[in-house]
Amino acid sequence: MNNRYYVIIGVLFCVIVAISGCTIPWTGSGTNGNNPPDVQGVTAASLTGPGTIIIEQGNNESIKVEGSDSDKSNLEIIKTGPSLEIISKASADVKIYLTVKDITALTISGPGIINATGKVEQLAITITGQGTVNAKDLSAQNAVVTVTGEGEALVNAVQTLVATVTGTGSIKYQGNPQVQQTVTGGGSVSKA
Repeated sequence: MNNRYYVIIGVLFCVIVAISGCTIPWTGSGTNGNNPPDVQGVTAASLTGPGTIIIEQGNNESIKVEGSDSDKSNLEIIKTGPSLEIISKASADVKIYLTVKDITALTISGPGIINATGKVEQLAITITGQGTVNAKDLSAQNAVVTVTGEGEALVNAVQTLVATVTGTGSIKYQGNPQVQQTVTGGGSVSKA
């Protein structure tokens, strides 16, 4: 009877955690190294540190990590609601392949790279540091791009682009959007 009580409490706890939408962390070490978290419903991705995230749109939402065992053990993936945060202390060789139905926000801090393809209505890109976001093959009706530092953003905007650069970074855009730009420092906003 005592064991049954603990099982019921354990099941209730798991249900409460699942319903609450709390943070689900994953570290690539140990036996779960090949089983990162479920990415269903993710619409925002961020990378802190070195590495490359390759994002494409698709109905079969998934994530796959490619790299050495050492790289995988130095990678933390945290899902909080629709946001996926990847914290990397791995080498620049680590690659994360992410397939999602929709992507609305890309954030990078540090020297990493995010490449994204597909078609979206709204897109927000934020770069802090030396990172690169290549979204030239991700067509966005409206895009808001902010670069602080030396980073580089390549974006494909159809209707509007709000571009802000602070520092020596750059924003290059494709398409013929209405552009509202603010540049502080030696940075630039230009048509690709």
